[in-house]
Amino acid sequence: MNEIERKALALLNDVLAAKGYAQWQSISYDGSTFNTALCRAIEQHEAFRQEVSGRDERLGEALYGLSARLLMAGFFENKEDHAAYERVVEAFGKPFIIPKPVDPLVEVIAEVRVSPTLRSDKEMADQLRAAMLARGYEFTKIGEKAGE
Repeated sequence: MNEIERKALALLNDVLAAKGYAQWQSISYDGSTFNTALCRAIEQHEAFRQEVSGRDERLGEALYGLSARLLMAGFFENKEDHAAYERVVEAFGKPFIIPKPVDPLVEVIAEVRVSPTLRSDKEMADQLRAAMLARGYEFTKIGEKAGE
């Protein structure tokens, strides 16, 4: 189950619990039309959140740059005024910035690369496979289903 499917399942189970229905154990993006629509809606929402986050991050950087220029130009009468401005910038920007998603393959390679116990390609493959499985991924051939 990928991250989108996990979020869809959590959302669905929240609604089911509120209505007193039994919880689902899994959901598949390629399952029913309802499942696919729910997963697509979550994907679109995540993409929008990331877009807004990027915009807010750029705005925060611009405000920090403006703050530095205003400070150099003597705009602030004292350090307390400047500190107050910085707190406003910090409070405005930080809550809206979502960290960019990390590529799980890059994360796994970095984790395995620093392992001092690797002696062979097989050990590296085993550790890569285990690290991917721990994140909910597995290696499969294109066109094959997982576990075949």
